[in-house]
Amino acid sequence: MIKVTDVALEKLKVQISGEDATTLEIIIDSFGWSGVSFNLVQAEQKEHHYASEHENFTIIVDKELLHTFPIFTVDYSKGILGSGFVIRGGQ
Repeated sequence: MIKVTDVALEKLKVQISGEDATTLEIIIDSFGWSGVSFNLVQAEQKEHHYASEHENFTIIVDKELLHTFPIFTVDYSKGILGSGFVIRGGQ
């Protein structure tokens, strides 16, 4: 399952406005002592992806990754050190 917070949804709509059906994939960005870091990248949907439709874009994730992280949450964070999308994988 892929959840997108209201704040992240609005920011994504602004960033991809004017583009036709955009597909974003949740990927593993890095591993570290603090856990796994995820990122969003533009991609093409394939057979091995799970897809979640959101207005004018789709977020996909490899189905194999869902065995380890059955729930992904895409959020947007704004703080002293900057702002950006935050992707959390959990159970």
